[in-house]
Amino acid sequence: MAKERELDDANRRLTTPEAERWIGRKIPCLDHGFIYLVDYMGGDASIVQAARVSYGLGTKSVSEDRGLIRYLMRHQHTTPFEMVELKFHVKLPIFVARQWIRHRTACVTGDAGLIFDLPGAERRGRRQYYRVTIENLHRLWHEGTTHPIRKRKPPYLERVDTATDYTVPELSRLVDRREEDVRNRIRSGALEARTIAPISPKHPCLFVRGSAWHAYATRSYLARVPMRDRLRRMRLRMCDESTGEIRHTQVMDVWQSGVRPVYRVTLENGYHLTMTKDHRCLTERGWMTLGEATGLRQRDDGGVTWEGTAPALAVNGVVPHRDPGWLSEQRRRGLDVSAIAQNAGVSYHTVRKYLARYGLQFELALLAAVENQEPLRHFWERHSPGPRPERKRKPPVRRLVRTFVKIARIEFAGHQTTYDMEVSGPYHNYVANGFIVHNSVNEYSGRYSIMPDEFYLPAPENITLQSKANRQGGGESVDRERTAEVLALLEREQRLMREGYEKMLAWDLRRELARINLGVAQYTEWYWKSDLHNIFHFLQLRLDPHAQHEIRVYGEAMAQIVRAVAPVAWEAFEDYQLQAERFSRLELEALARLVGGETGKWPSDQQVIKALPDPWRETGPGRSLKRNRERDEFLAKLKRLASHRRSRV
Repeated sequence: MAKERELDDANRRLTTPEAERWIGRKIPCLDHGFIYLVDYMGGDASIVQAARVSYGLGTKSVSEDRGLIRYLMRHQHTTPFEMVELKFHVKLPIFVARQWIRHRTACVTGDAGLIFDLPGAERRGRRQYYRVTIENLHRLWHEGTTHPIRKRKPPYLERVDTATDYTVPELSRLVDRREEDVRNRIRSGALEARTIAPISPKHPCLFVRGSAWHAYATRSYLARVPMRDRLRRMRLRMCDESTGEIRHTQVMDVWQSGVRPVYRVTLENGYHLTMTKDHRCLTERGWMTLGEATGLRQRDDGGVTWEGTAPALAVNGVVPHRDPGWLSEQRRRGLDVSAIAQNAGVSYHTVRKYLARYGLQFELALLAAVENQEPLRHFWERHSPGPRPERKRKPPVRRLVRTFVKIARIEFAGHQTTYDMEVSGPYHNYVANGFIVHNSVNEYSGRYSIMPDEFYLPAPENITLQSKANRQGGGESVDRERTAEVLALLEREQRLMREGYEKMLAWDLRRELARINLGVAQYTEWYWKSDLHNIFHFLQLRLDPHAQHEIRVYGEAMAQIVRAVAPVAWEAFEDYQLQAERFSRLELEALARLVGGETGKWPSDQQVIKALPDPWRETGPGRSLKRNRERDEFLAKLKRLASHRRSRV
């Protein structure tokens, strides 16, 4: 951090020599995977600068900067840590990617509306859409939908007395059912019955209470219908980044990303979307996170400040013939009115009206033709709308193009449950509440490229039995013979799926179809970008000894890079989060009793000071303890613990 502070220009990109050495340097992971740092922005000095809201460096000493970072981490002031961002290139098995992707933090809230265009309306030359919130999409994607199963015949409850016992034949006649149907309901457990010892072989032994029939007849059953395949086929709006037109993509996955601090962004046209600070939006300057585009900062009073010069954000769009930028582009390409009308999906006269409204009409071309003494007949032959068809032609679908709208205001919306989704390429974006936003991860696509012949095989020592205490963990190791059998089985199955994939490719089938049978051990690649605060959250979970071995390997490799980018912040993270423990109220009561001992006498101040770590016992002039904020906060915690104990006695 001392070298970072030597920079004279506060606007210059901060670099760390240790971090620079990690750029492009691959760290091998598992058998075929890797992770490396593509780029980073900021370091320890960026955290300090954001915390002090100072627009220059060199205002404090290095030791005070370290103390400030540790204070921020200790008291969970997370916003300054979001000033540091890292971008990784990762190659990993798909099943590890599925765990990893649950920690993506660029998210929107559940009320974000997604727009799906209905294909039937497009066939009729219209645009008709179906709007669903991402929260409901997540529920339908993972749970499906349910509907009651109605009984085909009436139950005839008025014929059955609840206090009477009926034989099967008697009940069947009363409710107009076959005897075998009633017996099948009894065998399946749906209809309760009781058996008594018969007086003679001719007497019945099976009776159904009338109340049992009432309970069966009034009980409702729900049928669960999976919706994932149907939702995957729906046409979600997205933006073609090469032309600006609004086209369609498909949903690949959707998940809940936990509770995050979110901000409500409102545009001048009234559109609004609530998202996290690091969600990427399409702007006039390209793809940028909300924080990058606006310089968003949160104040201590809960308000926010942002730059008024922030670029305009791309929105769902307007019909192209009403967009002067689109019309200008068509004129620049040399298209006539008929061609522009065909591209816009409107009539010749509609395009002429809007060309005149924006001052783009062809009068200058007519004037040039007159000045060049060109016969008007030749001019109008080139610019005429063409002969009118005998039958009324079917109008083409009206197209939409993106447009840009300035931000009106940004408000802090608190902490809310957030969601994110993955969409198919080549443009990994989608429309939410009219905003054009990104799905944050660019993954290797088997739809457009051939998947590599690489799949994961675990090392023999990592083949273990299921843990009896932890459903997500491993237990005892497996003997050599069973280990060899498991490895052979895994490799054989992977080779079989690969052979089928290559055979379908040889038949020239679609790549998106050929890939569907590949397993989750197949390797994939992606670029992943996140800020330091959320990376710490990811590592806290994935460096835990109980985390799955495979993703823990990637977490340990990432930790080496993060430690080089922000060493002081990493030290604070290790001290206050990674190696720290949290205690519940009941645990604090137990600790208070343990510290007090059997006699109930609380340790004296001298005993407490002797037990402190060496850095907290440094003395100054007069052999008095130097001022140390961490030590003072620890002593304050002990006092609260003592008072907590006394209040329970």
